[in-house]
Amino acid sequence: MEIGWNIPTTVKTNSIKFTVSFTMHDVATKWKDVATFQWEPFGENNQVPIGTVTGTVHFPKGVTASNSWTWLHTEQTSETGRTKDGSFTFTVNDVKSGEYLDVVAAFDAAKAGDMARVETDDHLQELKEDEADDERFWRNLERQRATRRLNNWMTTISAGLIFGIIGVVAALRSSGRSRYRGSIEYWRDRPELSPASAAKLIDIVTSGDKPDISERQLVATLLSLAVKKVIAVFPGSADLYIGVDLKQVSPVELSQRIGSDPYKRNNARTNSTIVMLWQSDYGVSEGFDESVFVESVFDGSGSGGSGSAASSVSDAHQPDLSASERALLYLLTVISERVGRTAFDMDDIKDACKDWKDGYKELEKFTNACKTEFAAADIAPKTENGWLIPGAITVLIGGASIFINGLAGYLVAGALIGIPLMTVGIFCFLMGNSYVLTDHGQQMTGQCLGLKRYMQGFSNFKYRGVADLTLWDWYMVYAAVFGISDRVMRELAMAYPQVSDPEWLDANASDTVFYWNYRPYDWYGLRFYNGSAFADSVADSGLAGAVPAFGGTSFAAGFSDLGTQLSYGFADITATINAASPSGGSGGFGGSSGGSGGGSFGGR
Repeated sequence: MEIGWNIPTTVKTNSIKFTVSFTMHDVATKWKDVATFQWEPFGENNQVPIGTVTGTVHFPKGVTASNSWTWLHTEQTSETGRTKDGSFTFTVNDVKSGEYLDVVAAFDAAKAGDMARVETDDHLQELKEDEADDERFWRNLERQRATRRLNNWMTTISAGLIFGIIGVVAALRSSGRSRYRGSIEYWRDRPELSPASAAKLIDIVTSGDKPDISERQLVATLLSLAVKKVIAVFPGSADLYIGVDLKQVSPVELSQRIGSDPYKRNNARTNSTIVMLWQSDYGVSEGFDESVFVESVFDGSGSGGSGSAASSVSDAHQPDLSASERALLYLLTVISERVGRTAFDMDDIKDACKDWKDGYKELEKFTNACKTEFAAADIAPKTENGWLIPGAITVLIGGASIFINGLAGYLVAGALIGIPLMTVGIFCFLMGNSYVLTDHGQQMTGQCLGLKRYMQGFSNFKYRGVADLTLWDWYMVYAAVFGISDRVMRELAMAYPQVSDPEWLDANASDTVFYWNYRPYDWYGLRFYNGSAFADSVADSGLAGAVPAFGGTSFAAGFSDLGTQLSYGFADITATINAASPSGGSGGFGGSSGGSGGGSFGGR
């Protein structure tokens, strides 16, 4: 028998209650001793999840709990009871589709009256035995299922604990071996480590938000080349310097030219120009070889004069370039050839690299040089990840526990087992480290961490000694390595207020890289006092929100440092080169009509 009804059209409601009433006749059988009936409200063919089911079976008058017998058949958790008038009540929980419910009842035949179906034999004892057999069979089956279930749970927990303990122990050991255990608290001098390798090392021994390592390596290495006078970097686009010999002109003269021209001041906010300091007629298009190039750069053939904006390398002073610095210099040289001149700005590079299908190979040479250089330094060799596989297995066991138990209807038990195991596995991933510091690595780590702490609290040191402008340049390089350029610029300015004096900068620091970090403030009528940038007058105060494209730091909202300004440009260039590669590059894609952006690079 099936009963169906229509649901009225409903736009929105929290719930609808339907009451269906019907009467069935001749559903019971009268035996000599009892009357019996079996009712199945829903069977295994039911496709609708029901949830909680409650029911009450009323007997004829005079039937009580003492002269009636009831049984409930269901595989779900249930409760049964008898009321004072002898009625049988039941509640079944969490009834899903495909599940059944049967009610079997018997009562004294003397209370049954006339029935259509009549049997002449006694039936109560047979019925009790049948129901007892069914119950024993069911209880045994449930006991077996419960035993298997408990065994599975215990096996899951045991396996998870074994792999989890192995992973945690291995992760803690690897974390301990990758930590600095030396006595260096502060380090004032330049670390005995290239900027690219220092960036990798600081990523191994510290945590927290930092710009991407490849970006920090690129910008810090470029700044290192500028400090070593292999290249020079000037504010603004290359168009500003048409007719100017950037290898000879004085930075003071350049600053005065830019500061006196509103167009040039505005242009200097958004671009930077790189100058390659070697013989201008040197070519790389035919038979270019990296080793020959590096030798040629330092063979004394470069031009430049003492006190110029970009003093060239000479035989008397040849910088010792690291492998990563040589690789970046080679990349810049190839880009210079594509641009067609030795002085070029970020927009020139981007335009020249748009269709450079093999450009990604040149970028890989730099990244590979950084990796090889770090590995050769014997600072933190990569070891087997003893925590990785146990941690991954622990996570898989936990996830499988949740999934399988959820399908079987035991989601809570699966979650109680799985979530802690997955947490242990994730802990292994977070704590584990693939690198182990050697004795030399411990020393280099002490220098890098000590220098970082020293630069972050530079203004608090009472005895800093005489200002070492050369060392300041290296502070800018390693500030980009550590991702703290804005903090270091602020600390230096508070420790040495003279950097806010344009006359002092012109007289003492014009041949430094950090000169262009502070000098542009004068162009906009700004000075730095007690940690903030202020306009010199009310008339100039409208310029306080302007951003010197090349220099300054986060003295005021919107100001950016040299490393950050360069990084934005090189980030675009890297994306352009990757986009031109056969694979089309990686990362997100456009199409959004708006939104907010941000982020930083190199020195933030």
